[in-house]
Amino acid sequence: MIKRRVPERRSFGLLFVLLAAQADAGDVLLRAPLEIFGPEAGLSAGERSAFERGRVLVKILDSDDRSEVVALATMRLHASAARFVAGIEQVEARRGDDEVLAIGRFGTLPSVGDLSGLGLERRELESLRKCRPRDCDLRLSSEWMARFRGDVDWAAADHAARAASLWRATLAAYAADYAARGSAALTEYHDNPQPVRVADSLRRLVERFDGLKEAAPELERYLLEFPAERPDSARDFLYWLREKFWMKSVLSLNHVTLLERSSPRGPLVLVATRQIYANHYFDSHLGLTAFVEDVESGTSVLISLSRSRADVRPSGFTWIERALVRRLVRGRLESQLQALRRRLEAP
Repeated sequence: MIKRRVPERRSFGLLFVLLAAQADAGDVLLRAPLEIFGPEAGLSAGERSAFERGRVLVKILDSDDRSEVVALATMRLHASAARFVAGIEQVEARRGDDEVLAIGRFGTLPSVGDLSGLGLERRELESLRKCRPRDCDLRLSSEWMARFRGDVDWAAADHAARAASLWRATLAAYAADYAARGSAALTEYHDNPQPVRVADSLRRLVERFDGLKEAAPELERYLLEFPAERPDSARDFLYWLREKFWMKSVLSLNHVTLLERSSPRGPLVLVATRQIYANHYFDSHLGLTAFVEDVESGTSVLISLSRSRADVRPSGFTWIERALVRRLVRGRLESQLQALRRRLEAP
């Protein structure tokens, strides 16, 4: 039996009510969070009941772009907004998560020292040695490829240590440049015959969050113009992450923006996460998360929407690949949110 499509436009609606921080936003989300899916989602009575008991609910939404994956996730949990904010900011606490191999937060001025826990896998080392424009197993710019060809003596006994040191220096300089100049500093991938400018790919994702400009123009401007146009009380930080994803480990650099607001029921927290680099699979990724706490009942609801553009042929995924990707992304999101809940609800 073919399931009916989960309507992307309708599913985004409630999130943007929250982003606009209208008077009843927290009340709507706490009272009827499953309204975000609408009747077209085909949720069973069992799924709805499981959600109310605390199950993580994840839906992969349809997109007209065959290179894009759109995901919507929500869960109830027993945690305060203050604890949620601390959990987002303390990224190192994710080291115990099943899929996380290594993680670290950059300082206000990113430096090589912030990447002291990052090494190079054997497979990455070999790729850096061989990489050429249009023929590379890592997502790199032609400038980065040339740097590793020219600055590392691959015949030296300590070439692995030299390459790892240069890799950390390259990523730290990139993060620092982005923190200072925003999108103008974002790299361009030249690993295959279709070059990708990360800034263009991210801008496309922002523009595809239907309704964001009308509901939260200050956030949309900031996502497009960072570091200019900073909203009042916004807090930002960068972090790096190495995680297991399908057949490879993925290293990414990410930019998180936190906004704290209020609703009649309690604190409302908005989180925007932009991926500014990934060494495999991705062109770009943007996630928006809303967390609202009901102070009186002690329960909270989290809802997250994300869009990812994949490193795939111009025609996009085949239907077999898309089915596999949907399964992988759903499982990854469920695992991440379950791990978040464990941390936030821990005594």
